[in-house]
Amino acid sequence: MSFEDKIARAQAAQEARPRYKEVPVSLESELSEERDRLMQQIGELTAEREQIIAAAAGVLTLAPDTRTVDRKLNQVAKKIQHIDELDRDNLITVRVYKLGGDAWLDLVAGHPPRGNSAIDLGSGYNVNT
Repeated sequence: MSFEDKIARAQAAQEARPRYKEVPVSLESELSEERDRLMQQIGELTAEREQIIAAAAGVLTLAPDTRTVDRKLNQVAKKIQHIDELDRDNLITVRVYKLGGDAWLDLVAGHPPRGNSAIDLGSGYNVNT
């Protein structure tokens, strides 16, 4: 395959990909906040599990004992699944499109930072508009 063929194939694959991402959004804030809290727990437990495995890596005779963490991970995953079932009727799907560079620059230029807002000044645009 020639270099030009490879470039053409890569361009065709890029064009075939959707130009957007669909993101589920919950309209029920309490369930959404609880799900976020549980997802944070999943991250913390996963990190703890990785530490256990890393600590056992130097000991050839012992396999890492992750049973306690795995049990906690399963419990949290079941809670998330339950929240997802409760929240099913409150979900909407938002389709997010990538904004091209010129369009982004035009948007930012039309909404300059407010002089009294540290967030705006740090971002380079008015975050409220």
